[in-house]
Amino acid sequence: MDSIGTATPSPTREAADLRIYCDNDATSKTAGASARWQLVPDREQDPEGEKNSQKTTGQEWYDQVNFIRRTTDTNGCLDPDTLAETYVNPMQTHLGDPQVPASEKPQRSVITICDRMFDRSTIKFRTLSEVPPRRLDLKKTTLKSGALINMPSVALLHEWTHARGFDKDDVNGDDSYGWINIQMLSAAQSLNNAENYAYYGLCAGLADMFYRLTTASSQQAWNGVLVYDRTIPPE
Repeated sequence: MDSIGTATPSPTREAADLRIYCDNDATSKTAGASARWQLVPDREQDPEGEKNSQKTTGQEWYDQVNFIRRTTDTNGCLDPDTLAETYVNPMQTHLGDPQVPASEKPQRSVITICDRMFDRSTIKFRTLSEVPPRRLDLKKTTLKSGALINMPSVALLHEWTHARGFDKDDVNGDDSYGWINIQMLSAAQSLNNAENYAYYGLCAGLADMFYRLTTASSQQAWNGVLVYDRTIPPE
């Protein structure tokens, strides 16, 4: 977590280990030659009807700017519930991708932030700095509710832990997300699950604002009920 907190901007894209985009993963079968995402060309050996350009699901796409492949089990921002997506499958010259420039870092990653992450009708706060001290509605705003974990800053932290060098997974598919689900993971799963680190960062930030998880009852803690506590010591 310290290495994420101390990350610094790179002077050039090629020198960056992690590149972040806000283009909503725009993809189109008729995308222009300059578009970031390009459809992988059809292979001659693929039978008619199963060629990549003819598929309705499972199409192969690649990022021609960063030389990253997108796995076929995701549509990135085109999936209706996705707030952001991390891509960690760099094309490698020595694996038969001669078009990859030698200047590209071999362990690069790309994060795309989706448009819906900035939808203020569904996501109330953008960062913890927007959470009002003392005035947070603790009856409605719990860790279970999702009002805080979906903040762009926290969602970005989740994605960052997927990047090369951190390599955290969504260990249990769709059940890897959310306060209740992460409590049901084993210790080993929790140490490898990106969402756990997002909640860890969120709770650390809330503690700086004197919010903490309740100890009034185990059921309330299970539901992520927060309390305001001025006795929390400074960092």
